[in-house]
Amino acid sequence: MNFSDFKKIVQDDIVADETELRQFLNDKLAKIPVPTVQVNSNTYIERAVSIDKSQQPFNLSRLSYIPDHLKHVAPKGRFNKAGEPCFYGTFTDLINPSATRYYLAAEIDQSILGQQTKIFNYTVAKWLSTKGFLSILFIFISDYAQNDLIKKAHDNYINSQEYVQLSTEQKEFLTLLTFELAKLKSANGYTITNIVFDYYKTKGFQSIIYPGVPGKYRGNNIAMTPKIFDESFMFFMGAEFCLTQDGDDIDISVKYKIEKGSDNEINYSTFDDKEIGESSSIKK
Repeated sequence: MNFSDFKKIVQDDIVADETELRQFLNDKLAKIPVPTVQVNSNTYIERAVSIDKSQQPFNLSRLSYIPDHLKHVAPKGRFNKAGEPCFYGTFTDLINPSATRYYLAAEIDQSILGQQTKIFNYTVAKWLSTKGFLSILFIFISDYAQNDLIKKAHDNYINSQEYVQLSTEQKEFLTLLTFELAKLKSANGYTITNIVFDYYKTKGFQSIIYPGVPGKYRGNNIAMTPKIFDESFMFFMGAEFCLTQDGDDIDISVKYKIEKGSDNEINYSTFDDKEIGESSSIKK
């Protein structure tokens, strides 16, 4: 496989041999400086799941990643093989946290982004980083940088000396990989994106930051191995939200507060008047 072959595979969405893809991608990635960004301590990330209080009992693992004893049921994802647990989350938009809740809801049900009436409950867990770590940054198309955090990281790398010194073909290669990563459905499924993360994991990296695809790139997502997640994050709080949408009018209200109990069980309560339940209306 050469560069022209790979370009055609991505642009025309053609099924390719996984072994050939892996050999080609590993060779190309080895010749490109590793694109990284620092995830700082005291950083919030969130993950949403389509469950509510009526579906109890369940414990904290239901809000993070599939635990080892259930990993055989883990489906293949954008950055994990079938049977391989992985944490998928989104950095909290501290300026407009309700927007984070909205795009998390879109990750669960993409039809939310359409013009329609919809009411549904979902649960969001918030996690706080206890220490910083380097993560792979993978976004090389500016149109996919639709929020300030990702745009700043994207612009910093694009303007860096290591990127400027890449050949035209190497830059196009990174653009093609970003285009493949951002497909909702690909002829190759998640094979290419898994190969990319597999390569960087051999270099010691255990997380990758990428644009939110179902949310039309307005979220800033991170995928992490259980190891780096467990080492770097602690449960902060959770909440069950009710999203009510009528065309462009969207309300996200808080139904329950969720806290960690003993043995990783979760406890439900309500926010009191002095607490911030982050209930607000937003516009699409």
